[in-house]
Amino acid sequence: MDEDSQRAIAVWVLSVTSFSFPIGFLYFQGELTMFIIILCLFPTVILTTIGVIPPPWKPISD
Repeated sequence: MDEDSQRAIAVWVLSVTSFSFPIGFLYFQGELTMFIIILCLFPTVILTTIGVIPPPWKPISD
């Protein structure tokens, strides 16, 4: 696996795991709303859209 693929996988794993714990906690507390989900995922989606971080399907297609 080349360095770009490793970087893409690392960025997405970090992004997903860093938001999964707070989202899971709020879900089990009954406080999870669509606004919170959007607020957590918004930076990742924007950074992917403008090309700062690679899309998650890039390592698979290479």
